[in-house]
Amino acid sequence: MLQKHFTDCFWAYDTKDTTIGIRTLNKKIEKGFNEVDELISFVKKRITLEENYAYDLVDLGQSRNYSEETTEESTSVYQSYLNIKKELINYGNSRQNIANAMREYVLNPLLKYQEENRKYSQKKTQDIIDLVNHLQKQKDELEYAKAEYYQSCEISEQFNNLRSTVGTPYYTLDNMDFPALDAMIPIGPRNMTIEELNSLLLKMQHEIPLTTVSSWIGNYQAMAGEDIVRFMMKRFLDMSKDDAIMAAQDLLKMGFIGTRSISKQPFSFNGSYVWKKTTMEGEAPHKKAKRDVERTDYIYKNAVKAVETTRCNIECEMYAYLVRIEDIEFERIKTIRNAVSAMINLESKSVMVNQVLFEHDKLFLETIQPERDLNQVINQCRTGTTHIPVTIYESYYYSPGHFQTFGVFLDQLVMSNGTNVPIIVKKCLSAITKSVKALCEKQEIIDVNEDVPKLTPIEMERKMWIGPRPFIGQVYELRNRLNTQKITLKILKSFEVPVVIAVLKLFLQELPISLIAGDMYESFKMLYSGSENNDLKNRITSIERLLYTLSPPYYETLACIMKHLHELVEGLTFEDEFLSGLAYSISHLILRPWTESIITINDKHASRLVKDLIYYYTDIFPERFTLARTKMSTKAPQRPPSEENEPVQEGNGDEEDKTQEVLATIDKATTTFRASLVLDDNEAAPKLNSSLEGIEEKPKESEEAKEETKEETKEEESKEEESNNETLKSNETGKDISEIEEKSSEIENEIIEKTEETKADVVAEKTEENKSDETVVAN
Repeated sequence: MLQKHFTDCFWAYDTKDTTIGIRTLNKKIEKGFNEVDELISFVKKRITLEENYAYDLVDLGQSRNYSEETTEESTSVYQSYLNIKKELINYGNSRQNIANAMREYVLNPLLKYQEENRKYSQKKTQDIIDLVNHLQKQKDELEYAKAEYYQSCEISEQFNNLRSTVGTPYYTLDNMDFPALDAMIPIGPRNMTIEELNSLLLKMQHEIPLTTVSSWIGNYQAMAGEDIVRFMMKRFLDMSKDDAIMAAQDLLKMGFIGTRSISKQPFSFNGSYVWKKTTMEGEAPHKKAKRDVERTDYIYKNAVKAVETTRCNIECEMYAYLVRIEDIEFERIKTIRNAVSAMINLESKSVMVNQVLFEHDKLFLETIQPERDLNQVINQCRTGTTHIPVTIYESYYYSPGHFQTFGVFLDQLVMSNGTNVPIIVKKCLSAITKSVKALCEKQEIIDVNEDVPKLTPIEMERKMWIGPRPFIGQVYELRNRLNTQKITLKILKSFEVPVVIAVLKLFLQELPISLIAGDMYESFKMLYSGSENNDLKNRITSIERLLYTLSPPYYETLACIMKHLHELVEGLTFEDEFLSGLAYSISHLILRPWTESIITINDKHASRLVKDLIYYYTDIFPERFTLARTKMSTKAPQRPPSEENEPVQEGNGDEEDKTQEVLATIDKATTTFRASLVLDDNEAAPKLNSSLEGIEEKPKESEEAKEETKEETKEEESKEEESNNETLKSNETGKDISEIEEKSSEIENEIIEKTEETKADVVAEKTEENKSDETVVAN
């Protein structure tokens, strides 16, 4: 049975409420703790009853005998009574031992479980909620920093009067006529202009670190005097320590930096200082605007980094919480199972008479399965697979794919690569293959024992794709390195293969849309719920045609991943457990709806689609093996042993080949017409014309065939009866072809009429929209 995990199911329906999965799971876990409390109360009462029963038995066995007769004087009946009475003491002691064993093996594990795990669940849930609230505050600050950055860029552009493409230098106002400001400002032993002083202050803000200072008025961020002096000495290499202290003193006098205290004190090497003002008035407007762009851009980038850091921390905390809660729930079920098992064993030892009840209890005990209960919790309470969305740095001048890899649309990511498949996908798949081969070679060198079977690269990689989950910290470490650095095999090979696989899955998870867009979700759902699902050839053909509507980056990326996975399942059957587990583990990465809901949570067509894409890769992606993508493969895909149909008898003759060609052309035209109902009018027109041209060419060939058959019949009238029979057969085939031509012309007329109707409807809708817009503008 395929084991599901909390980390795949308890996230959110959408981005509005990211903690719904945590809160829902916390309610379920709290209910489990209440069940354990009820079981603890039951066990305590059971132990109390057992102890009272044992005490009464011992007390009864030690009670005074009414007769003081010796054993020699007593009758056999009375002696039997005395033996039974003495046996009660041993029986009472055994019941006391049962009570002690019940306390040790049943009650104590339950109490230990409650004490260790209940506080953790409540505290961790509140910590995650607090982090999410903090993230929301940071996002509000990010929006403010972004607005200030855009405003600064617009002001700078107004000064430059430059409206060009993204990436053109925009500081070109050096030749403008601004009044010269020649005032020199002494900073230590040096004299600076206003522009130089403002540049110095800007670099100080960027390079001098801020530390948290505690005082009686509270905690605040400040610069250390030691860091200011070191910055001056590093900035001006010819400046000594005393000169640097003098320069800092000048900045203090001029009011750029200061302390939180009221009293005025000279600059101290060990003091703490905050910014009072960051610019010197009197600078040229265009240069001030240039500095404002640099300053706001620095603030905006830091805000994005802060939000992304907090988001990654929340993801790690939520992931660790889900893993821990899954272990707690598994431990709870396992603890209850062990407690019930211990109690039943004690009962079986003490009460042999209740053997039938014991067998029933053991039968009920076997029905407790932790894996099945976990799956039941997931199926009943799962909330979705939507993670917290990635925060994108939206530059004023460049596309997002220029700065990061994760969370960016594939169209933007591959814009500068020159290929339709992202580099991270190619590199990860290549690194996985090479690393697995290296591990297999290392295994052959190390393993000396011939009895232990050695794994092939494919077998080893199969275990890694559906094996244990890697440490989430390593996954996000590699993710953050690949997000902003150049992606190389050296970086990928420095991590373990499961980590690389997890990062590849994380890349697909953080895409704004899945590889197969959400608007095709219902189409595939109808495909797998309809009658075409029973016919393998029709199902594969429908999948192939639906995938043709994807944009090239998404189509090529999907084909690249499916090709790699197809190599892993070669030699396996369609019902193999590995193929089913692999398809389920990545189905939500390949196809997911725009918004998850209670209705879509239990849909299974996504995993079935991925299973078909992996197993029937060569049939669904024929353009990977042919020269022309538009040419449809008419070969039926091979069925697995469970889906084989009876072979279809093929005809032998040129007439049937011609008939099949005409029918294939008609099928191509009808499918093009169906696609034209979905695609845009401009996109469907060339495809429809090309299909209709194919239909028009077939009747010409059939007419030539007719003429040839007529000439042959005229020349062979005087021959034998065998030739007459052949001419009759050719006439019959000519009639069949003429009938097919008539049907094809009828279908052609219907297609032209429907396309004209759809065009007219589109034009009518556009005119109505234009009229409504004009009325709104007039109002």
